[in-house]
Amino acid sequence: MTKAREWLTTRTRPAASRAPAESGEAGGQAAARDDATKHDVLRVTGVSLSFGGVRALDDVAFTVETPRVVGLIGANGAGKSTLLNCIAGRFRPQAGRIEFYGKDILTIPKHHILGAGIARTFQNLGLFKTMSVLDNLAMGLYEHGHGGMLAGCAWSQRAAGRDRTTKAAAEQVAERLGLTEVLHRGVAELPYGIQKRVELGRAIASNPRLVLIDEPATGLSRSEVGSLQSLLLELAGSREMSLLVVDHNFSFVTGVAEEIVFMSSGRVAAIGKPAQIRENQMIREQYLGRLAHHD
Repeated sequence: MTKAREWLTTRTRPAASRAPAESGEAGGQAAARDDATKHDVLRVTGVSLSFGGVRALDDVAFTVETPRVVGLIGANGAGKSTLLNCIAGRFRPQAGRIEFYGKDILTIPKHHILGAGIARTFQNLGLFKTMSVLDNLAMGLYEHGHGGMLAGCAWSQRAAGRDRTTKAAAEQVAERLGLTEVLHRGVAELPYGIQKRVELGRAIASNPRLVLIDEPATGLSRSEVGSLQSLLLELAGSREMSLLVVDHNFSFVTGVAEEIVFMSSGRVAAIGKPAQIRENQMIREQYLGRLAHHD
């Protein structure tokens, strides 16, 4: 277990997911275990980030109170992917706080954030194309528990498929995502829609508490988008994993998200339920109108 995972263990497991406390357990230990229920999953407060003279994020603030699917929408350049990069530790904002189950993740080393229970997918896929589906899923397990992606790459090249525990866990992820039939095929030979599933599988392999999903529907056919919607809803159904989903496909986002954050020019311009966002006049004019014109 990484130091970051140890640090968040008592904060990220809701009481319902743990075994009942033994009779001799001290009250203070039980209280510490249940502390996760007292904190929001994610609280972003006053986050600002500039690149040179360009204000990419400007006093961004929103809260994911309980495990759920939250959509993050906005035009190109609105700051969506930049915000994901701040949450994932790639960028450090000049101002603000990003709290994950009550702890400001900006105070811990960048390389510990993913191991602390936050995973992500990438718009341009972060897969190892020369490896099999099994190897890529195993990488998701390894990078969160044994020293990072480069160490995982070295491990995968010499030991993938030989570590029974890791292989079994990767096979379970594959079964969950409908990837069992392609488990031993090379990622590069698979259709793009299947590669997207592998990317998602790599992200969820370590059972993160929060998954940042960047443009998952881009490049998919209509049937693949519908299948992906069903998959994300299934993943979120346990209420143990939160998803923060960025995508330009408005119908896709409103089909999976319980709440939507609309960003414009680096700021949060509106927050609401999908029906509220659809009826918001500003969003209809500034965003949905552009999408319709583009289509």
